[in-house]
Parts: sequence; C-alpha cells; structure tokens
Amino acid sequence: MNKLDNVFTKVMNTMLKIILSIIIIASICILFPILIDSNVGTIVFLLVIIISMLFGYKIINSNISYKQKIFSLILISIFIKILWILNADNTPNSDFKVMYECGKNFISGDLSCFKGIGYIGRFPHLTIHVLYMAAIQYLSPASNLLIMKIISLFLGTTVVLIVYLITLELFKSKEKALLSLLIASVFPPFITYTSVFCSENLAMPFYLLSIYLFLRGIESDKYKFRLFCLSSICLALGNLFRMVAIIVLIAYTLYILIYYKDRIFKKLINIVFVVVPYFLIIVLVSSILQKINITENPLWRGSEPKITNVLKGTNFNSLGMWNVEDAKLVEENINNYDELKLKCKEVIHDRFTTAPIIKVLIFYLGKLGAQWCIGDFAGSLWTQKDVPKEKIIFKIGIFGSAPFQIFYIIILIFIFLGLKKRSVMNSNSQLNLFYLIFLGYIAAYLITENQNRYGYIISWLFIILAVDGIKDGFLFKAKDE
Repeated sequence: MNKLDNVFTKVMNTMLKIILSIIIIASICILFPILIDSNVGTIVFLLVIIISMLFGYKIINSNISYKQKIFSLILISIFIKILWILNADNTPNSDFKVMYECGKNFISGDLSCFKGIGYIGRFPHLTIHVLYMAAIQYLSPASNLLIMKIISLFLGTTVVLIVYLITLELFKSKEKALLSLLIASVFPPFITYTSVFCSENLAMPFYLLSIYLFLRGIESDKYKFRLFCLSSICLALGNLFRMVAIIVLIAYTLYILIYYKDRIFKKLINIVFVVVPYFLIIVLVSSILQKINITENPLWRGSEPKITNVLKGTNFNSLGMWNVEDAKLVEENINNYDELKLKCKEVIHDRFTTAPIIKVLIFYLGKLGAQWCIGDFAGSLWTQKDVPKEKIIFKIGIFGSAPFQIFYIIILIFIFLGLKKRSVMNSNSQLNLFYLIFLGYIAAYLITENQNRYGYIISWLFIILAVDGIKDGFLFKAKDE
C-alpha cells in the first residue's frame, strides 16, 4: 500500500477497535439481565449449541472427504433451523403483519396501501416484499406462512454456504472456510430469523452473492468487468427487498479508489461497471411498478419524508428508538410532505443546539451499544412477539437467550483480536472491504432509528471478521484434501 492507503487503513482500524470495545462492553452488560431471565429454554438451546459445535469439531477433524464435511456442516445448520421453526407457531407481527395484510389486499384488487399515505405509499421500499407475500398467499392460501418459513430456511442455508465461499476466497484456506461454515451453522441470528417474516431473509443471499462476485472480480483480469456487473446486479436485487444496499455500493467504490492497484482512469471504469447496473435496475423496476399503477411514488421516495427516520434516531429520551413523541409529530403532519420535512428539521436542530455536548456524546455511545449489543439481533423477540405461550415450546427472554449472547460475545472478541493482529502485520487487504461495510452501517444506524433488527442484514460480516481473529489450527486441525 502507498502512504495514503496505509494512513487510511490505520485510522479505520483504530476507529473499529474503539467502536468494537464499546459494543463488547454493552454486550456483556446486557448479558446479566439475560442470565436473570434464564429458563428451561436457556438450557435447551445451550445444549443444542454445545452438541452442534462438538459434532462440527468431530466432522472437521474426521477422515471423511472435504465435500462430505461441507455437506455435514450444512446439515447441522438445517437441523437447528428446523428445530427453531418447530419451537414457535408464530405469525407475522408488527410491521410484518401490516405488510402481510397489504399483500392479502393486493390479491383482492385493493391497492390503497400503495397509494397516498397508505403504509406502502409512505414506505415504498417495502413494495417488493409485499408483492412477494402476496404471491405466496395467492399460490398457497392455506399454507402460505409455512411456505414462507421453508423459503427462509432454504435461503438461510444458501447464506451459510455463500459465507463459506467468501471465506475461502478471502483466506485461501480450507480450514478457515470450514470454521466459518461451522460458526455460520450455529450463528444465533441465522437461527432465530428463520421464523421471522422479514425482507432481510430474502435480501441477504443477494447481498452476499454480490460481495462474492466482487471479490472474484478484484482478482480477475479476463472477467473483471463481467463479474463487477453481475455483482452490481445482485446487489440491486438484494436492495429491492431491503433497501440499504447503497452502503455496500459506497464501500465497493471506496475500495476501488483506495485499495485497487490501477491507474485512476481504469479505476473509474471499474466503478462505472459496479455502479451503473445497480441504479439501472432500481430505476427500471420502480418505473415499471409506477407504469402498471401499482405504486404511486418511486421506490426510494415515499409520501413520508426520509428525515422522519432521522427524527426518531435523534430522540435522546428513547435512545433513538421508536417513540410516541416523534410518531405523533409525523401522524399530525403526514398529509403535508414539505411541512412535515420542515418540522422534523426544526426539532432535530433544536435537540442538538440546546443539548450539552456531553449529553450528545453519551447519547451516541449508548445508541451505538444498544444497536449492536443483542446476540441474535432481536430474532428471538420478533419470533415470539404476540405469540401465545401455549404455542411456544421453549420460550426465550425478551433480550434473547444466554447461550446466544455468550456465543456473540466470543465472536466479538475474535473480531477485536483480528483487528489487533492487522494493526501490527500486513494482512489480506481484501478484508478492508468488510471493515468499510461495517463502518458504513455503523454510521448509518447512528443517524437513523435505533433497532436491533436493522443490523441483521450484515450479521454475516461478524462471522468472516471473527475467523480472521482465530489463529490457524488454534481450534481445529482440519486436513485440506
């Protein structure tokens, strides 16, 4: 790396170590109320994780073929996910319930939720997910919820496999790749979100496939432009389901500018192949939906201004989470787009100009910790919310299960060790792409509404970064075959 690259990487490394220290402290603090809330379910899931890890260890160190090891670890992942699905007979709740009902109305020809200040009219970025729910309900009126869970199970298993492929591409080590596969198989959010009817389950495989193709493109001369273009297309498809992929796109651009070894003109050409297909697909899909009169607004601009999300994210009293005060302001002015936007700006301005600097600092430290401190990214909460007790076999506390939280803390510690290692040695620079993505989402969620679920879309990143912090052969001694 040249001097500028080196300075940038060191600054990024230092920032992440500070941020990660805060997240680790917050995660340990939340562990205590989770332990107090322990029950029979805690013991059950502790046993499931321990047994799965032991089986995984045996598989990795066995004499079976490498492909059989991969297949066996994937079976562990599928088995745990099925157990989780069977544990709670849940249905869509909260916003997911509204989307589900919008899908049902769409089938009957009622498009009111897509228009004006209807729910999807206000948040048109949810359109594709609603249409997906509508399609499943239309194709299977009786068993649509089960089918959605099965699709989530399949896509979740695909995510586990792509995490393995990315790790193999990054480290060129079958041992580390198998380790990432084992971790992904028992990774708490990958388990708990299998039963949640959220758009992230549909978006994540596309996000990960995009990253895998981008990494392949970096190393390819012959197929570079083709791979970058395919990466951009996959990212756009993922963005249609969960519209926060712009951060990954920015990370791609920064990585090419800072770390890609080429002349500036060639860097710009590469950026064009990464950026243009992405926006073409988003604009094309949005235009088609408007043309056939499903949506009234573009997918990226609803009848509710985006700044309302920032408004909630700057509420000191609620730690940036959803709150009645800001929700009331929005509802009272929802019929006047410009007026609502102006009032939001005024409230945000007043909050920061009247609050002491120390209060603002404490607020953002607390918000940072709260956003990333839950080990399963609130997957347990969203699975069990509004589900009667008799429909849950082993109930988990509101903040998740202790085994999930402890597992997550260990993952965070390994990430920190990886950062520490990279500050004193010349490591694989492609990992800097993942650090850029992580920092991008941290910054975005500090600005917008605070909700644990939002981090789930990049939860896979924790696995890859943790593997970097584990010494070769420290836990497993897999034989490359």
